[in-house]
Amino acid sequence: MGRSWRFVGRRRDRGRGRSSGGNSGGYLDVVNVLLSHGASLNEHNVVGRTPLMKAACGGHVEVAKVLLERGASINTRSNEHNESALSVASYKGHPELRLQKVAQVAVVELLLEYGAEINSSTFPLPSPLECAISNSHLDVTTLPIEAGGNINGAISNGNTYLMMAAGKGDQRMVELILGYGAAVDAEMENGETALMISCKKGHTVAASVLLSYGANVEHMTADKRTPLMEASRAGHFTTANLLIEKGARK
Repeated sequence: MGRSWRFVGRRRDRGRGRSSGGNSGGYLDVVNVLLSHGASLNEHNVVGRTPLMKAACGGHVEVAKVLLERGASINTRSNEHNESALSVASYKGHPELRLQKVAQVAVVELLLEYGAEINSSTFPLPSPLECAISNSHLDVTTLPIEAGGNINGAISNGNTYLMMAAGKGDQRMVELILGYGAAVDAEMENGETALMISCKKGHTVAASVLLSYGANVEHMTADKRTPLMEASRAGHFTTANLLIEKGARK
């Protein structure tokens, strides 16, 4: 990608502890000038990112909109990591920084409006939904689900989005995913469920949420492991006591 595109996606206040909040500032004017002089919409930089990916990464909604209106390819993948604009937008931004979160939500909404692929997952890049869940973006996670994302889609080895959230002990994400109908007792290839994963990591609150949605407290894998065994072996006795209270046999 020519030097002219390198500014797209950068944050003017990087290093000062603040987010750009999606304010494209002077970027939009420069983008319009570049496009009027024939700059390529879909040119890849050294890591294979396009201008749209850079804008999505930086939360620059207006820049992304102009690029899309001019015909930028929305589902192009980067050469190095197989990233898409939607995947990058779903992952970026700190969920506790309000302005940055608002900007990323707006970018994701825009990309979905223009037909970004929701359930695509090409190694080594996870799907947009997985990107949002991995970074605890509740608002961003909701968008692809409501746009038709498969909440029970497998990530790898039968691992589901619910298992991913449970393994992180992300109570709010677990509640969100279950609220959208995720299968609470889905099994990995090794027979483990989301409850087992949360128990062996000592995530008591997440385990409690799973149990409230009907997770099988007595689930047993082919090699005879149960949630209570996993919690006890790992020394997570608070979690183990919860399971016993919910009917697990000692």
